[in-house]
Amino acid sequence: MKNQKQTDNTYKKRINLDFEAVIRQGISLKLDEQTILGWAYDFAKSGKNKSFEEDGTMYYWLRPEKCRNDLPTLEIASKRGMQKKFEKLVKKGLLIPHRNRSKVGAYYAFSPVAKKLFDNTCILAASDLPNLKKRKEQLITLLVEVSQGQTIDHATSDQLFTLIVQNLLEGRPIVHQDYASLFTPDVNGDSPNNIVNNNIVNDNKIKTYTLSKEKEEKEIFESKEQIFTAVQKEEREENVLLKKEHTQAGGNDHEKLNKDLAALEKNVKAMEARELERQKEASANTQVLLSKVAAMEKRMATLEARELERQKETAKTNESLLKRLSVLEKKALATPVKEEVYSEKKSTQVSEKNQSVATEMTENKPAPSGQQESKHLVNPVPSKEEVIQIFTEEGSTVTMAEKYFSDNLSLIQEGLISEATVRRNALSAAPADTTQASPDQAEQKPENTAAKDTARQHETYHLAQETYEAFNILPSKKELENLMQQISNIQQERDLSIQQMRQNLQMYQRFIQTHGVTTNYSLKNWLTIEGNGYGRDWSKDLDRVQKKQDYQRKKEMGQIMYTSYQQDFEPATRPDWY
Repeated sequence: MKNQKQTDNTYKKRINLDFEAVIRQGISLKLDEQTILGWAYDFAKSGKNKSFEEDGTMYYWLRPEKCRNDLPTLEIASKRGMQKKFEKLVKKGLLIPHRNRSKVGAYYAFSPVAKKLFDNTCILAASDLPNLKKRKEQLITLLVEVSQGQTIDHATSDQLFTLIVQNLLEGRPIVHQDYASLFTPDVNGDSPNNIVNNNIVNDNKIKTYTLSKEKEEKEIFESKEQIFTAVQKEEREENVLLKKEHTQAGGNDHEKLNKDLAALEKNVKAMEARELERQKEASANTQVLLSKVAAMEKRMATLEARELERQKETAKTNESLLKRLSVLEKKALATPVKEEVYSEKKSTQVSEKNQSVATEMTENKPAPSGQQESKHLVNPVPSKEEVIQIFTEEGSTVTMAEKYFSDNLSLIQEGLISEATVRRNALSAAPADTTQASPDQAEQKPENTAAKDTARQHETYHLAQETYEAFNILPSKKELENLMQQISNIQQERDLSIQQMRQNLQMYQRFIQTHGVTTNYSLKNWLTIEGNGYGRDWSKDLDRVQKKQDYQRKKEMGQIMYTSYQQDFEPATRPDWY
């Protein structure tokens, strides 16, 4: 494509069409279409718009909005209305649009038919263009020539001119009777060819204009007469051929026509019968389809009700689970770690009590003669496991039970300490809740701190193992120690408990196991993401995914129902309203 610039024309020259070419080519154009086509040719040849040449055809850029602004007398209200005018010119074969178009405008080329309309067009210089007053005088002069000896008053000339222009714009013909009221008789006897608005007009100009007009009308009449003569000749030749064919057919044509009419009537009756059958079948199919539609609507309502109930049950279940989880979390946070320390002082007291009990039992021991009988009355000796169980039941610790068993092993083996005695000692050895710290408790503080650290290390170790299991990794001892150190740092930085971190890890496992979730962090990403994995509330992500799944499930259910509904209405059995 090649841009072209033209500077040999001046824009807005009021180009008029060659009406003789319009008539000869049999083109039907309205007044507004003539004006728009003239504007397009004038603007295209002005060199003030974009243009390019393709395959020997010159295309010009034309915008409907520009045309509407330049031709306000057409009173076209919108750009869309002007665009429709351009489309009509395209349909009539006068404008050829280019394939590259936009909403603003398009490139158009003038067809050979349109170019012929401008072959005999003459563009006058600006000084030769008649002004409005002169054109009015010329028009009124022309009307006076056909006014049959009458003239026009100066007062009514403007009214006459306005009426004529209005009729021309509306496409109505100029009839003498419509303007008779504006003519007045010539009382002075002056020639009507010389009186226009009480001004004398040159007779030579009027005669020249009249002769040119008569010549133009004569040429148009001759062209129309030639066309009419050619059409009549073709019709006569066709009639002659038809008569020859009819003559050759002879008298058999009448019988043939009767047979054709009978066959036609028979076909019509058969078609009517088939149409009735089709209507009956269509009505039956319509009833079946309506029943299917009603059943489908009922089924859809049932499914929607079930879906609502399922959603409510799911919401209740989730709410109860969250409540239970929050209660367990609060309970876990409120439960302190018991101190597994056995007091030396209490151990001494227990030993003294055991000695006193043993002394009493020795004093009350029966004679040797009844020794064999007394052995059967001694309580069974408690084992180490039983001692640990008793201490645990009474609120003491395993460490205290083991220390008690080792300190009193000889007495237990001799049967001098029964289960009841062990239970009393376990109750006395259980740690008491006191608000003020005694000197003995002050001595126990270092031991309590060490026990807390040990318990915390155990919990951290178990959390590290669970983390590696969640990521399907078999760790080494060094890797476990590193992860335990990282967990301790995260716990201190974010003020998290081991229970909270374990709960978030479990929630993450549920999240990645949910259908439709593609997120799967590595252990490195788990520790380095924003807030890290231990400190993130995965319940919100899980809730978001579940809501998305519910919506997708609803959507798929609706699509399945719509597909089933669409398959029931096959093209051959679809009713008219489908």
